[in-house]
Amino acid sequence: MTSEGKIEELSRKRVSITALFETHFGRITRYIAVRVGDIVMAEDMASEVFVRALRSLENYKDTGAPMEAWVFRIASNLIVDYHRSRKRQPALVSLEEQLNIEDGSDPEGMIDRQLELEKLHQAMQYLTDAQREVLALRFGGEMTSEEVARVMGKGPGAVRQMQSDAIKKLRQILTKTQPQQLK
Repeated sequence: MTSEGKIEELSRKRVSITALFETHFGRITRYIAVRVGDIVMAEDMASEVFVRALRSLENYKDTGAPMEAWVFRIASNLIVDYHRSRKRQPALVSLEEQLNIEDGSDPEGMIDRQLELEKLHQAMQYLTDAQREVLALRFGGEMTSEEVARVMGKGPGAVRQMQSDAIKKLRQILTKTQPQQLK
């Protein structure tokens, strides 16, 4: 490829990353938040995902999968690095950080919702890493089974089976286990 062709390709990739940032920043942030349990950290990490993507553009190879799958893979690797550096399970965001009670809102309902989310987060610790990843991508990243399959390098059927198994296990844990037993 000529140098002009390389410059043109790099420019096209930059435009694609910019478009992905504008359309997927929220999805990537939510996906990361599900995995790290801290929305502020998730926003910082989502920004870092796009910085890394821009830095790696020259190495990006179009394999037929959408660039979105590549960006979510960068996010997944960043999450792994985050947990390795912390050497612990994902932490819950504290109740005080999550609740922004405004006048006229329903503080009791917000607290009930937060407690339910904490139970769910605790129950998710009993899932495999792959099951947590599938749920985070499907529901945090708002991806289809096919999109998750591309990110994880698995077949769509395998992703749907992992999701089904994870949901069954969560349902079993949440209906048969008292919250204090999850700790």
